[in-house]
Amino acid sequence: MNSNATNLLFFGLRSPSVLAFRWLKWLLFFVGSSLALVAQAQSPAVATTTTLTSSPASQVAGLSVGLRSEVNWTGAPLERPTGTVSFFDGTTLLGTSNLFVEGAGIIGATPRWIASLNVSTLTVGAHSITAVYSGDTVFTPSTSAQLVVTVTTPAPSFATTTTLTSSTASQV
Repeated sequence: MNSNATNLLFFGLRSPSVLAFRWLKWLLFFVGSSLALVAQAQSPAVATTTTLTSSPASQVAGLSVGLRSEVNWTGAPLERPTGTVSFFDGTTLLGTSNLFVEGAGIIGATPRWIASLNVSTLTVGAHSITAVYSGDTVFTPSTSAQLVVTVTTPAPSFATTTTLTSSTASQV
C-alpha cells in the first residue's frame, strides 16, 4: 500500500494510532458525559405529594378508623416509589406501613401508590393526623396536610330485664 492510500484510509492521518487515540478520547468523553447524566437522574429529584383520608372521619372510641395515604408525583420516572408511610397523631407515631400499588394490571386503571393503617387506640376527642412518606433514592419525602379525626364517647347502653312468671291458679 502506498503512502497516499494510507493517508486516505485514515482520513489524512499518517498513523492508525493517532486515529485510535482520537476515537478513544471521543468515546471517553461521550461515556463520561452519559455517566454524569445517569448520576443526575438517580439523585432524589422527583418531588412527591402525599394525601390522607380516613374512613370514617368520626368514630366511636374503641372502634377502628382506617387511615389511607396516597403518594403522587408529576412526570414519568422509570422507577416505582419504595419506602414507607408513617402515620402520626400530632407528634405521636400511630404506625408505619409499606407502600403498595393499587390498580396495576387493571385495564383503564391508573396505578396508585397507597399505604394504609387501621387504628383503634384513639381516645375521645379531636385528633390531627398526618401521613409522612419517607422517600427513597429517586422520590423525595413529603407530608400530607393534617386531617382531623373525631372520636366520640360510646352511647350509653341501657340494660332491660324481662321477667316472666307463671301463675297457675286452681279453681275449685
